[in-house]
Amino acid sequence: MNKSMIWKLSVGDIVFKHNGDLLATFGCLDEPAQVRDDILAKWWNIKSERDLLQTLEWLDNEGHSAIYRQASSGKATDFQKFFINEFKEVLKGVDLTAWDLGRYASLVRWGHHAGFITEKRAWELLQRTSSRLQKTYSSWEQFAEHYILGRFFWNGKPEEQQMYFALEYLLGNENSPWKMIPWNTALSDHGDGDWKRGNPFYVDIYKDGVEKLVSQQQYYRRLISEDPLNPFVYNSFAHFLEEKLMDPEAALKYYERAVKVDKKFVQGYRNILALIADNKWRKDQTREVFELWSLSMPHCDEVFFKYADWLVYKTGDYELGEKCYQKAIELSEAEYVYYVDYGYFLSEIRHDYEQARLMYLKALEINPEGEQALVNLQALREGLEAVVQFSKSSKYAKFMGKIYNTPSNS
Repeated sequence: MNKSMIWKLSVGDIVFKHNGDLLATFGCLDEPAQVRDDILAKWWNIKSERDLLQTLEWLDNEGHSAIYRQASSGKATDFQKFFINEFKEVLKGVDLTAWDLGRYASLVRWGHHAGFITEKRAWELLQRTSSRLQKTYSSWEQFAEHYILGRFFWNGKPEEQQMYFALEYLLGNENSPWKMIPWNTALSDHGDGDWKRGNPFYVDIYKDGVEKLVSQQQYYRRLISEDPLNPFVYNSFAHFLEEKLMDPEAALKYYERAVKVDKKFVQGYRNILALIADNKWRKDQTREVFELWSLSMPHCDEVFFKYADWLVYKTGDYELGEKCYQKAIELSEAEYVYYVDYGYFLSEIRHDYEQARLMYLKALEINPEGEQALVNLQALREGLEAVVQFSKSSKYAKFMGKIYNTPSNS
């Protein structure tokens, strides 16, 4: 295999493994149009070759490293101050190069798949940054550590579970490109050979029709055999079965495997429920999924909120449904939609209009421009005013007189 070329591709593998996509290769399991719309345009605001090249230039010369240096000079948010104080010695002299150039490599691969640049141009761009990246770090482990730090600086949140599953595979699995290709591999020019021949990670995704689907299915099965304890692998295959092969029953089995591997795998629960929660013949199964999720993650507000909606509107279990609404709010007091939905329940089912009004007002404290809370609150006020007006009218008096056989004043 051409280790030099595979090394350059592998630099972008963290996010590809993170997404359950192809490793150490050009191309994606998603169609080019999906990459253009869902990844490049949505996340990067890249809509043309020019946009792509400008973004790559920014990552190469500035990126988050420039933002980090500016923050280090004194113009920093509270989080940036905390970050710099914690990691300044680790990042001394290298800034956030791993984060910037790791994403650079990923963008080159996406850009080629989307049709913005040719393969020849892609290799030229990868060659431009590979040597600098290799000289900056001493190992794949150090590169990975600094990539994670860059991501933390970018979003200010502890790294999500999926990223660690990706790194565990890349750094430790014998089938990983990072285990097969040493960090200190000699990096020759981009035109030094065929990157496909002998590349154990290459998948021909440009076949047509059934052949393409078969190739992708084989790829997913290989991923599962190599990484059987990773719930994201099962989840990705299930999504493929559901969306590409239109086989929801087969997809359901793999979503269930993902949850079996990791009982705290939120994405798996979401996908299972999306397939079965509306099926009236699967109420018992749906309840079991919600119960497993709530028992496995008793501090997850999302499960109680979704369970509440399902109990109220699919089964009519108002008592347990209300408890779940209250539990969701207890666990996460700043979720606008929780108050809106609970307020609607109180108004339409409990007819407790005062408590419903308080829920809508609480929602508006969180989001003063919340359209649904405003609409519901206005409807509640108009409804109550109509009741008051009717109770004062002669029609109301006549009606009540007939019902209770009492004399009317009019």
